Amino acid sequence: MVAESYHENLTVIFNELYPNFTGRKNKTNSRNYNASDEINALLNYGYAILESEIIKIINEIGLDYSI
Repeated sequence: MVAESYHENLTVIFNELYPNFTGRKNKTNSRNYNASDEINALLNYGYAILESEIIKIINEIGLDYSI
């Protein structure tokens, strides 16, 4: 079975490593700030680091990241 999206591929990979992984989306919060398990907590942390690095680069070249 070939998963079509990024998050579907993550679900397939993480289900092999962590059988209780149910997916990335949370029904109450589409951005999933409150992680329901360890995998989602680690993904949230990684995405936060990535976001801060991108914002830093955008600010360094003199653009407004909030646009």
